[in-house]
This record gives sequence, C-alpha cells and structure tokens, in this order.
Amino acid sequence: MASVYGEYKVSMDAKGRLLVPADFRKQLPESDVQTYVVKRGLDNCLTLYVLSEWEKLSPQLDEMSAFNPKVQKFKRLFLDGINLLEVDSAGRILIPKPLQEYAGLNKEIIFWAQGNKVEIWDKASKEAYIAAQQQEEEDLANELFN
Repeated sequence: MASVYGEYKVSMDAKGRLLVPADFRKQLPESDVQTYVVKRGLDNCLTLYVLSEWEKLSPQLDEMSAFNPKVQKFKRLFLDGINLLEVDSAGRILIPKPLQEYAGLNKEIIFWAQGNKVEIWDKASKEAYIAAQQQEEEDLANELFN
C-alpha cells in the first residue's frame, strides 16, 4: 500500500458505525478498501490498518521469541482489543463497543490517515491532544532531525 494521508471528520451513529471517507478510499488500491484491522492505539485513540498492511506487520510479531517475557508483554499490549472489520454495503465499519469506550468515541470522530495506518480519535480528544503537544513540536523536531 502506498502511504495515505489526510484528516477526515466523520460521524459515528448510535450503533458505532462510521463511514470510511471516500477521499481516503480513493488513495487505496481496490484490494484494500473492504477489510481493516482495528486495535487499541496509543494516547487513547484507535489504530486502523488496511488488511494488506496488517499482513506485513503480523509476521514480524510472529517471529519474536515466545520465550522472552518482554516480547510476551509487548504482544499482549499491542494486540489487545484487535478486531477484523468488514465494510458494509453503505461503506461503513462498525467499531466494537469496548474499543469505542477505550477511545472515548462520541458522535464526532476524526479519521486521521498517517502513512501506513489510520488513527481514529474522538474529535474533542484529538483537539486536546494536539493543543497539549504543540508546545513540544519544535523540541521534538530538533531532537529527531538534528
């Protein structure tokens, strides 16, 4: 999959369904628009992968030593809440209730494409996160790129 970018405001209905944005789907090969993998992400958001990207990542996880306690801990945390999502006939995905609760998702959702993954945020949570992090942006840029 080529890298995907963009930020899309979508609404989640009372059943937990949200429309996969058309402009996002246009960036994907046809083979990547029907099935996604969603999991708990960092900073109380969800992380969504197209299935082909997940299939690249999964073997790397499988190759990690099952006898290393740190690997076991990482895999438990990283794979916690993972779900396979199919797009319905209306172009929507259903976010499972436990993941909605984890990310504090309400009606207004931000679908934030970031290269090989998407972060799904509650709109108010994402705005608060960005506001809190903006002060550190210059320091992070200097640290990571210098």
